[in-house]
Amino acid sequence: MVTNHAIVVYLASRQPGFDLSRCSWSLLNRFRTGQGPCKASLYKWGLTQSPNCSCNELLTMSHIVDSCLRITFEGGLTILHEAEEDAVNWMDSVATTALAK
Repeated sequence: MVTNHAIVVYLASRQPGFDLSRCSWSLLNRFRTGQGPCKASLYKWGLTQSPNCSCNELLTMSHIVDSCLRITFEGGLTILHEAEEDAVNWMDSVATTALAK
């Protein structure tokens, strides 16, 4: 099932954040698609003991951006997609830390 398809309005144009570093661009696209090295995926692949966040919810890419009480990005995926400076800073610090745990 395709998720988050509504955030891309015109497929032929460069998406916001295209000029970011490869690492940041990759992470942004992982949030956009909902596919990334989150604990839920790592648990499914047998690489971690638990799929849960420290808030006891399933730690998915969507949870990190939209619903975690500790690290949610204000404005959610729609604003994160725009790749403004505050979104990139959040991704590079808070989100990266959450994925590393």
